[in-house]
Amino acid sequence: MKQRWIVAALFIMLILFAAAVRPALAAGEEIIMDRDVAVTSGQSIDNLIVFGNDAVVKGTVRGSVIVIDGDLTIEKNARIGDVVLVIGGIIKQQDGANVSDEVLNIKFGNGATIGFLIAAILLVAGWALRLAVSLLLIVFAVLTRLALSKRRSPEPIGFGRSPFRLAAIGLVTGLLLLILFLFLAVSVIGLVFAVLLFILWLVFFFVTFSTVAEKVGKKWAGHEQRAALYPVLCGAIILVGFLNIPFLGGFLLLGLMWLATGWMVVYFYDKVKPKKSA
Repeated sequence: MKQRWIVAALFIMLILFAAAVRPALAAGEEIIMDRDVAVTSGQSIDNLIVFGNDAVVKGTVRGSVIVIDGDLTIEKNARIGDVVLVIGGIIKQQDGANVSDEVLNIKFGNGATIGFLIAAILLVAGWALRLAVSLLLIVFAVLTRLALSKRRSPEPIGFGRSPFRLAAIGLVTGLLLLILFLFLAVSVIGLVFAVLLFILWLVFFFVTFSTVAEKVGKKWAGHEQRAALYPVLCGAIILVGFLNIPFLGGFLLLGLMWLATGWMVVYFYDKVKPKKSA
């Protein structure tokens, strides 16, 4: 029984994927519909997926048959080569029908339950994605500080300017860089430069995040005397915690993005501006 529920969960994920790629599949020998469907006698298709309606199979389905929130009728001359899954409906299978694999029928007490189930899957998927991104931010913060450890004083945020001024510069120039990025992305050659520009900005973002994390770790966690990586780790965990707070996290992320953009602009401006003569 446990294996059946595992198979059902995998098929639900397949359904979500199929809904996303529906236009591409519909052009082939797949049938993905949100209305009543009948596979007639003599007709042969690869797979059949129906949402919110009933399906009747009289012909051949070489792959799987999936019906969500609807009933499935498998007539006596039908041939199905893979799994049959019906969620939120019933299966009517006539004698003589040939189904090569398992037949799974998951019933619910009311139609709203399937919506709650899909919503729960999306919620768990979103939570898992957020957790993965959070862990990556912490790891990249530590790795970035480790890569900069050879410098005697890796202080990227500064250059005589306050973080608030850098964020203001990033806010203004970020819009211009976004327009430039979109302009470059419309052509193949420009897309290469757009990707390189994004990678360059990503490097500045990770260095900025790592630097802010180190400052936060030293101030809030009180680890001035510890090894350099320890305050970065503590600060990164604190920052990631705030980033996951609804609404507040969005403003914090925007602030970090503006700070990284402003520092990138100031960094290259200081590199190209003429040096004052003594």
